[in-house]
Amino acid sequence: MTGSSALLPLIEKYFEKDPITAARHLETLEESEVLQIIQTVPAPLAARIAEYVPPAIAAILLPQLPKSMAKAIIDKLKTQRATTILLDMPPDTRQNFIEFLSDKKKHQIQDMLSFPEDSAGRMMQTHYLAFQQDLKIKNTVRKIKNIVQKGQAVSYVYVINQNNQLLGVLNMRDLLLGADDATLESIMRKDVYRVNCFQDRETVANELSTLKYFAAPVVDNEDHLLGIIKAEQLLSGIQEAATEDLQKMFGAGGDERVFSPMFFSLKKRLPWLHINLATAFLAAGVIAMFENIIAKITILAVFLPVVAGQGGNAG
Repeated sequence: MTGSSALLPLIEKYFEKDPITAARHLETLEESEVLQIIQTVPAPLAARIAEYVPPAIAAILLPQLPKSMAKAIIDKLKTQRATTILLDMPPDTRQNFIEFLSDKKKHQIQDMLSFPEDSAGRMMQTHYLAFQQDLKIKNTVRKIKNIVQKGQAVSYVYVINQNNQLLGVLNMRDLLLGADDATLESIMRKDVYRVNCFQDRETVANELSTLKYFAAPVVDNEDHLLGIIKAEQLLSGIQEAATEDLQKMFGAGGDERVFSPMFFSLKKRLPWLHINLATAFLAAGVIAMFENIIAKITILAVFLPVVAGQGGNAG
């Protein structure tokens, strides 16, 4: 890219201010141009863009980047997003990627890959806030303050035992009004809505919508806390799946977008258009065989568009 060093501050500012729009604009560029831009920006910023680029496109771009940069981007991505991108890669490429990741990220991704597709375990986030049941309130408040001061968002705070089993959830009012030396076990809410890691995501989305919760803990069959699942993320996943289904119904690829390059759309649609053209010529050939009959009984020509339309709809 000519003058890339001079344009770098401008590109970084644009990506930082509006990563969603930036990702959409990247979809309109050629693959080589996108790779050049991604290699120009720092890895943390490239990871932010990868959060919003369609997974199928990210799965094509990442293997073409230098291995060190691809590793840095995957390590910066949320585990659920990284898993989704890796699932769109061919099995051999995916395995190679997993092997050179950091041990922590590798284990997180492998755990998520062990869950069925469209399950809560596949959709969950592994970053959550939980404290041991015997921790005192004053120590808990201090830890939460330190976490918030570092810029990390705190929603629900869970209580677990030494085996990492979910025991309850904390109410901030109870936490602030409780005695400093009281333990979390004495103030926690024991009646906690939880999601099994193998539960279908549509069922979970409906339940969260009914209960008006914006997040829920994900547990295994022995009640070990594995992560959290957010309602916003669930709804986004369901909408994306529904969009892909609609696109496939009308002959567009599931990974095609409004801003997809023209050649990308042509590559997806031309094979089906050729098949449609061949079948249309076949239908024309069949009609030509009965040309003499149609010439004698001209009223039959009126029904030709009807037959062609019904045949197309059936196809």
